[in-house]
Amino acid sequence: MKNTRTITSGLALAGLILCSSVRADMVDDWNVNLFNAAKAAAQLPPLEARIAAIVQLSVLDAVNGVHRKYEPYFVTDRAPHGALADAAAAGAAYTALKALYPAQGATFDAELAASLAT
Repeated sequence: MKNTRTITSGLALAGLILCSSVRADMVDDWNVNLFNAAKAAAQLPPLEARIAAIVQLSVLDAVNGVHRKYEPYFVTDRAPHGALADAAAAGAAYTALKALYPAQGATFDAELAASLAT
């Protein structure tokens, strides 16, 4: 379990460094949502680390679509003109988490509404 937290924390830190135009609070908030979802699902550490990587790469590609600074990992589309990096990060984390933890969809819906309200 400790190794999974270390891996996940490392991925989160990498996401913060690469996505410097995004408020750290937004990424932190969605990382908390990720940890809570994994805890509620009582997953094994390897699966939790895999899901954390998927969420972080989703956020990276979404923010990179707004501010094209890095080579995209998977998604090569650009965001619409005027898109906000914070909204892109929240939307990407929400979409990934809702797909990976469908039973917790209502929780993610509420968290997205709260994130976008800020």
